[in-house]
Amino acid sequence: MTFIDHLEELRWHIIRAVIAVMIGAIVVFVFINSVVDDILFAPAKPGFVIKGCGVLRTWP
Repeated sequence: MTFIDHLEELRWHIIRAVIAVMIGAIVVFVFINSVVDDILFAPAKPGFVIKGCGVLRTWP
């Protein structure tokens, strides 16, 4: 492969990565309420469960 062929391959990888990020952003935008409530604010809820180091406990 020549240097130009490598640049062409890199260009297509970057284009696919940008498309994947855009699709992910659109999906998150469509489900923004679920993302915010269930993922971002979940630790603030009283029944939030912490899983780590083999120990299962609830947040105070």
